[in-house]
Amino acid sequence: MPLFGKKIFSTVKPLTDVEASETIYTIPHTKEQFKSKDEYTKRQSWYKEKIWTCKCTGHVNLTHEEAWNSEKQTYSLLKNQFQSVYEKPVLQLVHHSTLPLESIVDQAWLKLQQVLCIGEKVVLKIKAAGKVIQGVIVKVDAAGCQVNPTSNCSSPSSDKENKAEEGNSPKKWTPPKLLPYKYSFRLEGEDKIINAVPATDLQRVDKPPSKELIRLFIRAYSVRSGQNPNSPWVVDEDKVKEFSLPNKINDFFLSPVKVTEVAKKAEEERAKKRKSKSKNESSSAKKLKKEKMGEKGKDNKKQLTLSPLKKKVQKTPTKPADGEVEVITCSDSESDEDKPLAALNKSSPAKKVTEKK
Repeated sequence: MPLFGKKIFSTVKPLTDVEASETIYTIPHTKEQFKSKDEYTKRQSWYKEKIWTCKCTGHVNLTHEEAWNSEKQTYSLLKNQFQSVYEKPVLQLVHHSTLPLESIVDQAWLKLQQVLCIGEKVVLKIKAAGKVIQGVIVKVDAAGCQVNPTSNCSSPSSDKENKAEEGNSPKKWTPPKLLPYKYSFRLEGEDKIINAVPATDLQRVDKPPSKELIRLFIRAYSVRSGQNPNSPWVVDEDKVKEFSLPNKINDFFLSPVKVTEVAKKAEEERAKKRKSKSKNESSSAKKLKKEKMGEKGKDNKKQLTLSPLKKKVQKTPTKPADGEVEVITCSDSESDEDKPLAALNKSSPAKKVTEKK
């Protein structure tokens, strides 16, 4: 299906309830049918705009028919040149991967170069009675080999290293060798399986696909699920079911319907949490307020008991006896410093000395 921008654009489903007397309008290249002439003309004019992208090649600014035909040619090419035995190993790397396309292409190419695929035709290098023994791989055994087939451990050679000692001529490029795995393969035309055959004793009949073919295959049967450069690649549903590809990411990250459902549930849960939180906060706030009021009351009582109010102490004047000096004292709350000068003169203590007659 041609892409509208970076999204898959699905065509109209075929009509089922068509009556013989009805007029049906059909788009030639997609075979879409419409009962309404207005819908048909709108769709036709939309398809003629150069806003479509070929899903397989990535070519942009095409009409819908141009993108449709480009995809049709690519699928035909892949059917003839990309063998079905390589489909599962490649799609296993692609499905739900967040790597860029070129990185996935490099990983897939390296894996196909270093590991024989199940169902791949091979030949034993050892001849039996002068006959070539052919067969098909049925099982792959890593045999304790811990090398990752999707990562190239050997660093690329520099220009100086690529030059031979004699004549300074560049070395010929050689494809990566098979990893030291062991294989089980079924003999051609016989129901007999030979187990634990080293990779060094086997030889491929057909060459693995090139990077260009792998790139076309990945684009043809998968698409990124979002606009983000780190969005996961999603393989077509029919291929996922055919090869039982493992799910590496939860479905609701990929399906818009599930995303909305999960968002609604999450919003409801958040609303419930906010309500319960507000109730708890209000109850705890009331409790703290009561505790603070109780503590304040206790502090006030303590202050009342520990620091009583000062009482004014007044001494009643007594008549002095003969020969004694009369002293008048002020109350505790009043002092000479606080009184004006006139008051001090009036209230200054009078000393009366009585002489004995």
